[in-house]
Amino acid sequence: MRPPVRQQPVQQQPVQQPPPVEPPAPERPRRKPEPKTGIAGRVVGLVVVLALGAATVVLSRLEVMPSDRMPAFATEGKRGEVVTTNTFKVRVDKPLVAKKLEFKELSFSDPDVRTTSRVWLVVPAAVQAQKAPERFEGATLVSKAGKRYGTSNRIPGSFMPGGEGTSPGIAFTGIWAFEVPPEEIPGAQLWLSVSPASPELASQARIDLGLGADVVEKAVATYDLSKESS
Repeated sequence: MRPPVRQQPVQQQPVQQPPPVEPPAPERPRRKPEPKTGIAGRVVGLVVVLALGAATVVLSRLEVMPSDRMPAFATEGKRGEVVTTNTFKVRVDKPLVAKKLEFKELSFSDPDVRTTSRVWLVVPAAVQAQKAPERFEGATLVSKAGKRYGTSNRIPGSFMPGGEGTSPGIAFTGIWAFEVPPEEIPGAQLWLSVSPASPELASQARIDLGLGADVVEKAVATYDLSKESS
């Protein structure tokens, strides 16, 4: 008999595990393709930019600048005649030049004397409101060269025509006094409006005073304003 065959134990081979499967990476959102700008698109963009620039220029020009304000409605006239505007009438009499002014605010008070480093130009006048009560806060003297001089604040407003208010249909008389270099008097004009500080679109009278160099040569030493109000 054959000897029994010994069976060798079978060694089990280790089972190989499959490699872990990684999850797929998330897909990135796709960008929409940008439209291609052709020549026509560029032209349209340029036109829009130019239009916006032009609009900016127009808007900037619409701003009200001091140099763009509307001038006054001026009525021209001469000394000795009645100048009629839409809101008032005015008549200017012959001016005179003085080196000193004297006046009494009250009849029993001592006279006040006003001297100046220039000369005094005294302009007698009468004003009358046309439609409503008006207050004339002074006048402006404009020299031939274009220099402007306001009425002197060293003279009480009660001496000025209409300085304390007016009523329609009633004439108010008085004087306007200016401190002016003597060389600026020949050829000067008197400009009058209800609001001399802001005469835009207001009625304004421009009166040729008809003054020459002789009025300066005939300057008086002292002029009494009180007799103008008597």
